[in-house]
Amino acid sequence: MVLAFLAHPATAAFGVPLIFLLLGAVAKKLIRKNERGLKRQDFYLGVQATLASISAAFLYMFELLRQLQPLVQSKTPIPDELYVGMLTTAAFIVVAFCSLLFVLSLHQDWEATEYNTSWAQFKQLGLFANGIGLRHLAAFIFFIKTV
Repeated sequence: MVLAFLAHPATAAFGVPLIFLLLGAVAKKLIRKNERGLKRQDFYLGVQATLASISAAFLYMFELLRQLQPLVQSKTPIPDELYVGMLTTAAFIVVAFCSLLFVLSLHQDWEATEYNTSWAQFKQLGLFANGIGLRHLAAFIFFIKTV
């Protein structure tokens, strides 16, 4: 049962980026020299998750372009699913980039201001911004790449 779960493509597709995002939180902790332990701010990973989804989409676009190259050279008709894949991936990249700008503005507004309470900052950056990034990552994996 556990082996079947680990062998499923969606587990690897979503689990590996999630593990690396959590390692990013540990990396933030290691960058701070004199403070002990992990802080809540180390887990504000919305920017990183959104960037991960954008980079995965670009890699997938290059994969689609590699499939397109021999078809163009041999003047073979291009299948509709390749067109649709490229169009949806390009649209995803645009939407994810706009979301990245929004998440960055949330961090700019909420991370280093004095008027924020801990709970309000956690809702905005820990729940909302992280949710945006993780939703983009999941949307790419399950709807664009269709693992």
